[in-house]
Amino acid sequence: MRSPVGLIGLGNVGGRMARSLLEAGVELHVHDLDHDACAAVGELGAIVHDEPAELARAVPVLLLSLPNADVVDEVVLGAGGLLDTMADGTILVDMSTNRPDRTLALVAQAAERGIRMLDAPISFGGRGMVVFAGGDATDYGEAAPIFDIVAFRHYHVGDHGQGHYVKLVQNLLSGIAIGAAAEAVAFGQRAGVDVDRMIEALRWTGAYSGPLAGSRRMLDREYGSSRTLGMHVKDLGYVLAMGEQLGAIMPFAERVHEVFRGVYENGDPAWTQAAVIEWFDPAPTEPPA
Repeated sequence: MRSPVGLIGLGNVGGRMARSLLEAGVELHVHDLDHDACAAVGELGAIVHDEPAELARAVPVLLLSLPNADVVDEVVLGAGGLLDTMADGTILVDMSTNRPDRTLALVAQAAERGIRMLDAPISFGGRGMVVFAGGDATDYGEAAPIFDIVAFRHYHVGDHGQGHYVKLVQNLLSGIAIGAAAEAVAFGQRAGVDVDRMIEALRWTGAYSGPLAGSRRMLDREYGSSRTLGMHVKDLGYVLAMGEQLGAIMPFAERVHEVFRGVYENGDPAWTQAAVIEWFDPAPTEPPA
């Protein structure tokens, strides 16, 4: 790619995208409130901007990888936000996990200013990142070379908002699978089953899943520190909000959100989803000295 690319947000996902783009030789302009994150990619060759508006004026395509819908709105619509500074015809690609209704509101306001938008959230698979893009097919085609670099697979799934709907479906399904695996291995362990043998035996059945395969981390209380449990709580909240708007019946979403939220609110905010087993089998705590 010869055209420069902008990226706002250098967290778990944004940081990986930045490195992939730089390794591919892309002229990359970045911004993040985390100065250490900016410095790290700056050392790899990225051009660091102190303000989003400054970055927006330098690139024809700008990617967002931000933690939630409120932050996206603030960066795009706030005082001195992107819509006030981006050039006519620029493509703004929201790769955050966002609410589709909030996305459609942004699309409408961007269109009034001649700015094109795609919602293109990212998910993780066994072989790398996967992009679900919603928006105009021509705009998707222009952004596809970027997706080729940052993702193992990318798909144009429909009109504006549909990318974020597909990502919410993915988060719902993975959340249910993680919760089910935690409940199942806790149940098996309580019954005295050799859980490792159980998982190997289940490998050859329809009950086997990725979260079940990785459940040894749950049993060993290896919860990690990437804060993905909190992100999943947020995403399941988005699922329920959109389900209410659509009149969808979502008992599994409601229950798994309750479980994830309960563990998150009573545990370490840095935990990953492996900590969900705490709902079913809390780790023993040391008695006070």
